[in-house]
Amino acid sequence: MSTLTQNGKGSAADTKGGNGIHTVKPTTDKVTTTEKVTIPETPQPVTLLSQREKAEKLNLLFAKEEKLTSTRKEIDRFKLATDESTNVLELKDGKGAQFRTSNPTLIKTVIGNIIDELTSKQVQISEEIISVG
Repeated sequence: MSTLTQNGKGSAADTKGGNGIHTVKPTTDKVTTTEKVTIPETPQPVTLLSQREKAEKLNLLFAKEEKLTSTRKEIDRFKLATDESTNVLELKDGKGAQFRTSNPTLIKTVIGNIIDELTSKQVQISEEIISVG
């Protein structure tokens, strides 16, 4: 399997002793290439049912977007007084427990968090509307 050559000619050679004879080992490296092939999807035929489902989904998304916009307008109209006696935030859970505060800083923080959440949801709904349309 090995080939002997003289005078140092050949590749992948190992010198054995000082006699000028080299053993050449054949290489068994395999080169493998893989290619990612993208097969285009065949478009689904447009049916009345698929169009109806798309319209219903869009109507639902538009209703959600409208509700978010309405809620945002209500929050934007909300004005806080600087004194603690006129502002009140009251939360009630399903079991009747409640939390009440008149601290304007806390109320302002809660309103800011609500606005941030509404804005985030509006962006999300808008992206969904665009992807469906």
